[in-house]
Amino acid sequence: MAAPSDDHDGARAGQGLPPADESGRWRWLKLAPGESASAYVIVSTTYWHQTHYVGGRTIGCLGDDCPAWCHATPLRTRTFLAVSYTPPRPVVLLELGPPGVDSVGRALAVWKHLLGLRVQVTKEGDRSNSPVRLAFSKRHGEEHRWGAEPDVGAYLVRLWRETAAQLDRERRNRDTAT
Repeated sequence: MAAPSDDHDGARAGQGLPPADESGRWRWLKLAPGESASAYVIVSTTYWHQTHYVGGRTIGCLGDDCPAWCHATPLRTRTFLAVSYTPPRPVVLLELGPPGVDSVGRALAVWKHLLGLRVQVTKEGDRSNSPVRLAFSKRHGEEHRWGAEPDVGAYLVRLWRETAAQLDRERRNRDTAT
């Protein structure tokens, strides 16, 4: 099973946001090509947002608060799903492209919500940015108290604000070094 990764720019969980671990960070599920992992969905539905891809990082568009250099990159819609290997925490985030979103749509058509479903995530293709395939199944005979759903949107906006500020500092440092 793939381990969650914190190599994506992580933010510390803020007021009212449950931490993933003692560091207060949520994790990103990173799979190598051909690798798969199984987890439980800990939210009722997905969270989607318009994003920029800048300096090898996904940053949510912050509208008027977005740095000017961010607007030079095209917008793309990304969808995010919160899962856990051992519900309800730690939170592990999946960033989904169109194939993953299609899988979510099919699961919603069958089960009406995602909370509590088991999901098998498989990285297809041979590139690090290859799409993931999701296979949802109902839980069988497992009892669990889910607790409050994590606020994925609030966490991601905070993460993106911190990432944009970090990239801004990196750009200023690079400009003053030359």
